[in-house]
Amino acid sequence: MVLQLNPTDASRLNLQTGDHVLAENAQGSAEFVVKISPEIAPLTAVSEGVWWQEYTTCGNTNRLTAARTTDKAAGSTFYDVRINLRPLHKKLDNNQKA
Repeated sequence: MVLQLNPTDASRLNLQTGDHVLAENAQGSAEFVVKISPEIAPLTAVSEGVWWQEYTTCGNTNRLTAARTTDKAAGSTFYDVRINLRPLHKKLDNNQKA
């Protein structure tokens, strides 16, 4: 899965497009491939799409999302998840797509 980051944040973390990161929080962790985009706001990470666990070998955003619902309308909280990023120091191989 791809995780989009602002260039300033990526630079601060010494990350480049194609680098692997582990996103983690109290709920769990998931591995992503970095894609740097100036369209992403600073201090924000974006992972588009929802994937079934069987299609993601290293986890997905579901592992980072609480089961609780929002205060208003009892909606999902997956649009607002705080994470920590840790570089995994491996590169995208030729068979993967960022």
